[in-house]
This record gives sequence, structure tokens and C-alpha cells, in this order.
Amino acid sequence: MQEKKNKRLLVSFIGLTFLSACFYFFGNTNNQIEVDNSQFKLKEEANINRIVLESTRGKITLDFDGTRWSVNDNYEADRQLIKLLFATLEKAEPKRPVSSSQIDSVNSMVSRTGVEVSLYEGNTIIQSFRTGGNQQKTETYFQKSPGQTPYVMVIPGYRLYVSYIFELDESGWRDKRIFNFNWRNFKGLNMTVADDPSQSFSVSFKDQFFGISGIAEVDTTKLNDYLDAVSLLSAEQYIRRGFSSTYDSLLKTAAYFRIEVSDISEKTYSLDLFTPLKNDPNVVGRLDGNQAVLFSRNDIQPIARKRGFFILR
Repeated sequence: MQEKKNKRLLVSFIGLTFLSACFYFFGNTNNQIEVDNSQFKLKEEANINRIVLESTRGKITLDFDGTRWSVNDNYEADRQLIKLLFATLEKAEPKRPVSSSQIDSVNSMVSRTGVEVSLYEGNTIIQSFRTGGNQQKTETYFQKSPGQTPYVMVIPGYRLYVSYIFELDESGWRDKRIFNFNWRNFKGLNMTVADDPSQSFSVSFKDQFFGISGIAEVDTTKLNDYLDAVSLLSAEQYIRRGFSSTYDSLLKTAAYFRIEVSDISEKTYSLDLFTPLKNDPNVVGRLDGNQAVLFSRNDIQPIARKRGFFILR
């Protein structure tokens, strides 16, 4: 009995060994598909100064003038996002070709909702490809051109939706800094408190120090901290009409604060801030009289100050 049992075990072992060998061989054969990891990468010597992102949602043009990047020739681009874009171009690699059963659906999806990416050096296109992702935003596909094999893209070591950066709209690419002044170009600031005009104030440079008109002794530490907070103020996001009906209604009311900053070139930037909504972590603002914008309530608190706050005690 034991001998028969041992024989059965031996046969089972041999069978399992054979199956394991098959799985190993065929599994490695499938994984041996050679993929050119450099086919979507930029050459090291490339000097990109223009990037065009075009889709059915519109066209985004990012241009570098030698100093800074701009969005559609209208706004300064967010520097961190530009860095993220180039990091994505540098690190993204094709993991594998899209399976034959998915090619038709991926081709259709990229054609309908994808983004055509064109990278220029001067007036010459250095690199171009199409990119898109699945509905769940868990897989990104790159394709050199229509009809060619699409690839599943990854950034080794990270679980990211690679195509995110290419799908940003114009507002998403804009620099989120609101005033972006420094001590060399700052001239003055006016704060208007709508419900209590006596608490409004004006800041200007006097006798080598910043002061507030009408206050003999200013708490300079508080004032300098305040101006730092204003200069560093960044939006969470720019929004359009229809983003929220509640915000649309709020923007039709009177602002509770208005901040105006002027620089030495006599250019003035304004920001209207509206009463925060209960249990809303955001504060709605309006930049330069037309652009609606959202801020974190925590970022607004340091700049929502009244005149009395700065009196030295």
C-alpha cells in the first residue's frame, strides 16, 4: 500500500514539475516581447520651447520665451506643472503593447477623447504622439500615430495615471499665484472692508519701512507677515460659470473684502473675497473683476485682516 502511495506521489510530483516548467517557459516567452522603452522619450539634446496639447476639448499651447512658460499667450504657466510635464516625458515608459482584444476599443477611445501631444524645438516638431486613458483613470496609453500599436504606459516605481498632466485645461495650467509680487516691485496695497469702512487700510513704503496710513505705531512684525501671506497667496483652482450654481449666486453678491496690489510699473491687481459658506472648506474669490477662483479657507485667514489688527499694543 505504501509503495503504491509513493508511486502516486511520484507521478503527481512529475506532473506538477512538468506543468510548472510549461508555465515558466510560456510565461517567460510572453514576457520576452521586446519593447523599445525610448520610443516616446525625448533626446537629451532636445531643447523644447513649445508644447501643443490638442483634443476635442480644445487646444493648449505652452510657450517658453527664455525666462518663463506661458499658456495660450494669455497667462503665466504654473512652473511646478511644467516640471511635472517634463518629468513625465522623461520617466514614462511603455510597459507592454495593448492586447489584440483591446486594440480596436483603445484606438477608438484615443481618437475620441485622447490628446495629441506635439513637442517643438523652434518651429520643428521633435516628438509627437497621442495619449489617452481608460474611464477609470487607471491605465494610460501612448500611440505614435493613428493605426500604430498603442502601448500601456507606466512610470516605474509609481502607481500613477500618467496621462493626467496632458489632460489639464487652460485654467489647470495657469500659475496659481495670485499677486506674485516681491519687495523689489511692490508699491502699495489697499484693503477695503465692505461692511466696516473704518477698518479699511492702505499700505505703502515710507521712510525705508512699510507703514499703514493713519496708524502712528504699526506692529511691523504683523504687517510683514501679512504682506508675505498676500505675496504667496495661491489659488486652489480657477473656475468658470456653471462650476457650481451656489458659487455663481455668491459671486453676484457684494464682496466682504477687496484687496488691491499695485507694483512700481503702476499695474494694479485686484481680488474680491466673498463670505465663506458654512461647512465649506473653500472661499470664493474674483480676480481682476472677472476670473472666479477658489481658495482654501486656511490660506485666506492670514490675509483677511482689518485695520485694528496692525495697531501696536
